[in-house]
Amino acid sequence: MTRQPTQFQTDYSESLRFLMDLLGGRLRGEALDARLRNLDWDAVLPLVDRHRVGPLAEYRLKGSVREGALPGRIRANAFAQLRQARAAREIVAALAADGIDSGLVKGASVAGLGYAEPA
Repeated sequence: MTRQPTQFQTDYSESLRFLMDLLGGRLRGEALDARLRNLDWDAVLPLVDRHRVGPLAEYRLKGSVREGALPGRIRANAFAQLRQARAAREIVAALAADGIDSGLVKGASVAGLGYAEPA
């Protein structure tokens, strides 16, 4: 039985590949600008939102023809991170109140370890 590609894989393969290259720092300077000129930007934006990588994408776009293209997404991401941090504090406090030790291993609690500018 052959597995059929999902709609996501089919619709976004080039855009997703671009986003991974961008976020991974593999595209810079003229190579980045060349890819951006030939890219369906409208297909990339939903991926940026879905994966919540607006701040990192904007950081990687500095100096490119698309610099400043994501300010609304950065603001939305910042507010989402504030909500998530508050929820994490509340959960940890509730667990501690019941005598349950806990630790955070993902998300904003460790973002500073992996990103130069965690937004």
